[in-house]
Amino acid sequence: MYYHHAAGHDIVRKEWDEPLTPQAGGSTFYGGCLNGICEKLPYLKKLGVTALYLNPVFTAPSVHKYDTEDYRHVDPQFGGDRALLRLRRENASTGHEAGAGWRV
Repeated sequence: MYYHHAAGHDIVRKEWDEPLTPQAGGSTFYGGCLNGICEKLPYLKKLGVTALYLNPVFTAPSVHKYDTEDYRHVDPQFGGDRALLRLRRENASTGHEAGAGWRV
């Protein structure tokens, strides 16, 4: 897991203690969706988080989504297009900034 503050502080790497299952590997999806982020926005704000950076969320066959097949739609695994619109709306109302990475 990586995290940092938008103010330009260093990125911090934190190791996960254990995978969720003994079979978990580099191609395992660990769960989570954009609606789940929406539910945690008040908590993130309380922690002092000032920005969110998402790996690509567009439709793709891999778990990392850098092999995007369709930049017009959010992968259903993350909640689809409506979930991203909800996150954008609720994120703006908390004063956070948001960004996403994608491969072009």
